[in-house]
Amino acid sequence: MSKVPLSRRPFTASAAGVGTSLMLSLLLSACGGGSGDNVGEPPAPAPAPTPTSVAVPGAPSGTFDTLGTAEFSLRYGVERYDFVWSPSAQATHYELWEDPDGPGPLPEVQAGNAITGTRHTFEISQLHQRVNATYRLRECNGTSCSFRATTLAPDALRAHFLFDRQGSSVLAPFNATAGTPVLVSADLKTLVIGAPDPVSTTTLPRPAPAVDNSAVHVFVRSAVGVAWQPQARLQASNRRAPACNNAAQDYCHSSSFGAGLALSADGNTLAVSATGETSNARGVNGDQANTDSLAAGAVYVFARTGGSWSQQAYVKASNTPARNNTWCNLSYWATQPCDGQNFGASVALSADGNLLAVGAIGDDSKSTGVNGDANDTSAVFAGAVHTYARTGSTWAPQAYLKASNTDAGDGFGTSVSLSADGSTLAVGAIFERSSATGVGGNQSDNAQSPFGAVYVFSQDRGSWSQQAYVKAPVNTVVGGTEPMSYFGGRTALSAHGETLAVGSVRGMAYVYARTQNTWQAQAHMFPAGPNVIRFGEAVGVSADGNSVVTAAQDVGSEASAFTLYFFSRTAGTWSQ
Repeated sequence: MSKVPLSRRPFTASAAGVGTSLMLSLLLSACGGGSGDNVGEPPAPAPAPTPTSVAVPGAPSGTFDTLGTAEFSLRYGVERYDFVWSPSAQATHYELWEDPDGPGPLPEVQAGNAITGTRHTFEISQLHQRVNATYRLRECNGTSCSFRATTLAPDALRAHFLFDRQGSSVLAPFNATAGTPVLVSADLKTLVIGAPDPVSTTTLPRPAPAVDNSAVHVFVRSAVGVAWQPQARLQASNRRAPACNNAAQDYCHSSSFGAGLALSADGNTLAVSATGETSNARGVNGDQANTDSLAAGAVYVFARTGGSWSQQAYVKASNTPARNNTWCNLSYWATQPCDGQNFGASVALSADGNLLAVGAIGDDSKSTGVNGDANDTSAVFAGAVHTYARTGSTWAPQAYLKASNTDAGDGFGTSVSLSADGSTLAVGAIFERSSATGVGGNQSDNAQSPFGAVYVFSQDRGSWSQQAYVKAPVNTVVGGTEPMSYFGGRTALSAHGETLAVGSVRGMAYVYARTQNTWQAQAHMFPAGPNVIRFGEAVGVSADGNSVVTAAQDVGSEASAFTLYFFSRTAGTWSQ
């Protein structure tokens, strides 16, 4: 499951409880376009427990792996490498050198400027260009420079995924809040990296854009620990020039193909979202050439057979707007497409790849429940989730899912997660405004600042129904003075779907358990120490549901290092 940057529509604060500019920044942070809106803020105070949820304060219980020797080493972080080396009395400065493809033909180059200290943080970007990168340190004394003996060949997966305590299984990607869309197969031998084209032309007069170069890169390896080999570069079947606001001549909007990814367990089925795609087609394999609906969004399904990839389906919403050519001033410097459906805001696949769930947070229908009136447009930005099923190699629409308390501005579909067998689906709606707590509270209340909710659905042979309305078990918005929680921005289900982990941008993580179709809050976790930020931005749950992991950043440490928080469940009780 991943979430992607989206085009926004203008609407009033009363519709969603938050202004347009804040909406934009929050969704960018919650859905992969930023570093998280709680960076630099202290965590919320530890809330009092409720009868059904136990507060579990967490201390760092694991560190990110390190690599190297005393003379030159690195520690992994969230999409970064923190390099450290021993000082040299003769050195006036140091240089970090990178060989982007390791054993490949690309030349070694200096990464950044000269460094006068003995540590350096390297932010990883364009991962597909450096998945096998190696690093060396050069020390200079004013007249000459020489390389140190140690060469570091980091495992990029360690900087992009949450692993279990043993470090052998991936539980979740970091890209829920970090910048690189990336997924890996269960056996850690197929790596998929999204590279959406960040077209954002603001120069006047606007130059004519080239064809959208958004792509997804697939790498494979024969065994864990060996170098990655490129297998495929995938692009949309209807790749074309970005959509541009010709009237204002100040902005072009790419398809964002590759910003959202979902991968089957064996790595042979891949769903790629493109929230900026502009066709008004509906359903599966419609008219890809159409360009009448700005930011309508699409999902492309690819399948691999014998090492060869091919596009299997072009997937659209069942209610794609027939026409949308509206641009809005959503920021002070540029216009962006508004009224976009943003189909593909989140995507998830079942383990076998035969069930696809797609969030469309710009859906405007006021309908509730399953298969309601998809053509209604009276609830701006309410959001929806569409499911599709594959039989053989043929995809078909399955269901149109809405919240049980649909309201304008809720953003239902911000996140989607499926159990391994596809029988359970969790859907986040980070702008939902009820002040209810726990499971099954008062859905009609709409008085809270955007706090968020998660809706759990279950299916039996393709027939879906909502099973639970899930809220945070404690309300961290105290007297209206605490920042908004945006509960549901990150969701994760165990393989059997009986355990649900939910993250929020306010520095907490929550766990719920299902027993005989009844859900109950079990625990809410938060960092016990000071100076901790980004806790809960990404959460992972083990296949059996008995382990939860999240990462956080200690801004009080020398390098603002990232640490890991592991929690375990024994006989229904969570602890570290």
